[in-house]
Amino acid sequence: MRITDIETILLSCPIPEEKTWRLGGLPGQPGWKGVKADAVIIKVKTDEGIVGYGEPSPYGGAIPLRNAIEALKPSFIGRDPFDLDLFAVPWMYPSRVERLAVAGLNIACWDIMGKATGRPVSQLLGGRHTEKIRVYASGGINWEFVRKPEILVKEAMDYLEEGFTAFKFRIGPDRRFIEAIKAVREAVGYEMDLLIEGNMRFRSPSEAIRMAKQFERYEPYWFEEPIRGDNPEGYLEIRRALPEIPITGGEGKGSAMEFKPWIDCRAYDIVQPDCNVVGISEAKRIAYLASLQGLFCCPHNWHNAITTAANLHLVASIPNHLILEMQRTWHWSCPAFRIDIVEEPLEPKKGYLEVPKKPGLGIELNEKAFSKYPYKEGPVQVPWEVRL
Repeated sequence: MRITDIETILLSCPIPEEKTWRLGGLPGQPGWKGVKADAVIIKVKTDEGIVGYGEPSPYGGAIPLRNAIEALKPSFIGRDPFDLDLFAVPWMYPSRVERLAVAGLNIACWDIMGKATGRPVSQLLGGRHTEKIRVYASGGINWEFVRKPEILVKEAMDYLEEGFTAFKFRIGPDRRFIEAIKAVREAVGYEMDLLIEGNMRFRSPSEAIRMAKQFERYEPYWFEEPIRGDNPEGYLEIRRALPEIPITGGEGKGSAMEFKPWIDCRAYDIVQPDCNVVGISEAKRIAYLASLQGLFCCPHNWHNAITTAANLHLVASIPNHLILEMQRTWHWSCPAFRIDIVEEPLEPKKGYLEVPKKPGLGIELNEKAFSKYPYKEGPVQVPWEVRL
């Protein structure tokens, strides 16, 4: 089998004003609001008529990603997808946008291998440890809840009504977030786990520790990426100060070698690679390294249907799985790219997501729906002038 062509498909979905997200706006911080969501889909064709789909992280930018894929195409055409570790491993490439593009191509090759053998990707990865994965609703990106905690409370209650038993939301270094966390915990009781995302907004370990000491009483499930991801000593300081709160991170790291020193010194309690950043192959290696240290692997999963399928197969195939993120917002994604463009969307039931049993990733894209979402150039976010 040989790769004969690679097609890059760009889609855009404008965000309705009532669905837009607003982040930042704290004193000393710029504010941003979303205006559209972009999707980058890679379609890999073979001489046997089998087509595989992949999705790189859109953080590379839709146009730069398309350009990188076009530039890489000559070196991929003619390759056997089953040889993917020889040419479709992101860390082998020099620039970040190339590495993201190759992560999407790696996913597509796994999809092809599964379809060619009639087996789901999770089985090719060594077999399933489970048939369904607990998922958490990931949201909390309208920071107007800083002034009106009832906004966050309503979001949590809506997810609880949908069957989710865990909810993640974003916070910053402002004590008003403590009031919002308190309000949500009082509203949902202990029917729902609360996951706290720092998005590296805390300027120092001590600032993150001071904040966490205040919300620790509300029993968070974890505290994610409180500070910048280039400071393992800072993460170790936070972990020592907060023994009752698991500390997670690593969504932006691009290889097992990047993760290894963090895993070896146990800077994280839980590692969070993402298949659309590192590819399925490297994510499996990262999960294995984490398992040797007794750490859980809970992928970052913030984008669209293809990424969710890839991360779902990964999680099902590893013994150190725990829970998987489910994007529920319009932040760098939208419902259309998770539901409309897929023949059978991956939607949770009672807080769990079933692992597809069909060959490959187990999803088929509805390409007829693509015409409803033509790509529109321009930024996905613009400055938000409101200050909280």
